[in-house]
Amino acid sequence: MRDTTVELHGRTVAYTDVGDPDGTPVLYAHGAPMSRRNLGDQHEEFAAAGLRVITADRPGYGGSSPAPGRTLTDWADDTAALADSLGIDRFLVAAHSSGGPYGVAVSALLPERVLGAVVLGGVTDFSWEPGWEGYSEDERAMMRLPDERAAREWGERHLGGSPTEWPDPDRELFATRHVPHLAAAAKE
Repeated sequence: MRDTTVELHGRTVAYTDVGDPDGTPVLYAHGAPMSRRNLGDQHEEFAAAGLRVITADRPGYGGSSPAPGRTLTDWADDTAALADSLGIDRFLVAAHSSGGPYGVAVSALLPERVLGAVVLGGVTDFSWEPGWEGYSEDERAMMRLPDERAAREWGERHLGGSPTEWPDPDRELFATRHVPHLAAAAKE
């Protein structure tokens, strides 16, 4: 696993690179309040599937600098710049939860570079209040926080644990259902 930063557009962007270094690149958009580190312990599963999964923290998350005034479509520029900095021409896109809209934006705006895309449990950008319907008051309170650090601290105080780990059933589902789909897309 490689966990580092790069300067893009005058900002620091933190990213994690796991799996097979020579495998098909997958640029993964994390959900909220997660970060790039959520897939770090699945190195072996990705490597076995022939995938290199690169997860960058979106602006203001984890180790990435904020980008005031950013838009959803700005993520496509960040993704292209990160891929360029890593010498990656074409790649798969994967996105989870509130990272879903970002994955869709990258796929729509970079069609010449995107080999395929998968959105796992995608939801709307949470700046849209109706997108919070059906969530508990605790979840709504956490979604209103400004960044990952604040959400983690809130979760530890109010929920008695750290929200940075996927529960075992989710981890198993991802490894057994989603990794094979990404690997199949890489072979097409």
